Amino acid sequence: MALTGGTRKGGDRIVSDVQGRPVLAVYDSENDVIKMATTSDGDNAIKIYNFVYNSSTLQWERMRQPTVDLNGDLTVTMGDVEAATNNTYWRKTLYDYDGDDNVIYKGVHITYNAADSDTGHYIIKYTYTGDNLTKKQLATGAWTNRTGLSW
Repeated sequence: MALTGGTRKGGDRIVSDVQGRPVLAVYDSENDVIKMATTSDGDNAIKIYNFVYNSSTLQWERMRQPTVDLNGDLTVTMGDVEAATNNTYWRKTLYDYDGDDNVIYKGVHITYNAADSDTGHYIIKYTYTGDNLTKKQLATGAWTNRTGLSW
């Protein structure tokens, strides 16, 4: 069986399996051929196993994907989402544009209802030459004082 992606020793073209799937090739040095790797059950699929160290048993064990009980309660509440995204995603984003509709300031805050005067905003100032963005600067402070920050 030949495989996609190159040539085997002797110049033969490597092609995919019968179903057109790329498969894993191994070199059989005793017979000087490249063969399709097979598993002990005869399956030709590529299988990758991840192992993790279990600190309770002090052994490497095959990783198992967690399962979800589809018959259980799968309801996600807004509190769950907020807890999962706390300090991870910006919840409030503000923009200020110039006369050419270019963004000149962008402010983000982790609290969706933060006051514009809150000094916890991360503010990006964009500088343009003509229509080309030439500089980005980052400062923290109040959105209401964005033009007065130390740029």
